[in-house]
Parts: sequence; C-alpha cells; structure tokens
Amino acid sequence: RENFLQAMRDSRISIEPDYQVLEKLFTMWDRNSYGVDTLTFFAGISPLASIMDVNTKLQYAIDVYDYKKTGRVSRISLVRILQAINETSSYFGDKVLIPKQIVVIVDDLFDGENRLEDDDAIQYEGRVEKIACHPFV
Repeated sequence: RENFLQAMRDSRISIEPDYQVLEKLFTMWDRNSYGVDTLTFFAGISPLASIMDVNTKLQYAIDVYDYKKTGRVSRISLVRILQAINETSSYFGDKVLIPKQIVVIVDDLFDGENRLEDDDAIQYEGRVEKIACHPFV
C-alpha cells in the first residue's frame, strides 16, 4: 500500500478527487491487505483514463495487461481483465456482469479463433470490437 501511495505522489497524482478515488479503489482491491496484482489492478482501472467508447476502453485495458506487447491474450488473462474492469465498475455503482457472463463473453470470442502455441492465446488486435458488441456488454 505504501508503494502505491508513493507511486501516486511520484506521478504527481495529488489532485482531489483523483487521489481519493484511486486510493479507495486500491483499498477495495486490497481486501486482505496482502497487496494487489499490479497488472490486473491497472487493467481494471485503465478505462478511467479514457472518455472514449467501450471498444477503445477495452483495447486500452488489454494493451495495459499485455505489458510485453505480444499482441496476444489468453483466455484466462481476458477473464481476469474483464473481471477487473467489472470490479472497478462496481465501485462506481455501474451495472456489472455476473462471473458466468464474463466467461460466456470470453468463450464466444475464442470460439473458432486460431490458438497460438500451447497457451490458448489469440491475437487480440481487431477482435476487441467483438467483445464491445457482445449482447452482455
């Protein structure tokens, strides 16, 4: 937690309400005070950085999670990203998906896609719109 607060100070994020919102989101994510998974946390809050459409926000969240810039996302990673966005949305009182809906969205995206290597990953470029246009989203 202290590292997160220091990072916000180093980034000069001290303007209210930005600081308060990010601190409260971190607290929500750090339920057991064991810290948070950094990638998942940043993917979950990344839609807050944009006022663009759902497609752009999803693309940005996946890009943040794909810090190695492979252009690929696995089924498990995509579930984590969507769950993270869902978690952040719940903080603001937005309508959220139930876990089964997230799995259905990911399954629908992966159905018929060519998997890469042995890790059940697909190229996500050009496929994010399929998530954004899913009936559950």
